[in-house]
Amino acid sequence: MERNAQKTAEQLAAYRTYEKMLKATALRETESGRERPGERVMLTMRMREIERLLRELPIGNVRLLLELHYLQGMSVEGCAAQMGISRATAFRLKQRGLCMVAARTNRAAEHA
Repeated sequence: MERNAQKTAEQLAAYRTYEKMLKATALRETESGRERPGERVMLTMRMREIERLLRELPIGNVRLLLELHYLQGMSVEGCAAQMGISRATAFRLKQRGLCMVAARTNRAAEHA
């Protein structure tokens, strides 16, 4: 399960990359005067998929931590401070959340 959690962490971390790519695409479009709707749609779809994965988690500290960390780009330490929990607890919540998302992703793949 540890390898699945690592893969899930990489997938969620891609959210910020997609966000930066979307901004860069918009800038290129503005500078060139040429639209790239296909690229924007693909990046937006990938970002929405990551948001959906997190929204499927039960509302609580695990989900909040993952949203703050992956969607808002906060460090785990920053999440801990904002949530009023210890750094160690924040890292445990992150790991638990990654395992939860990985398990849901694996179940969905098995039923597809």
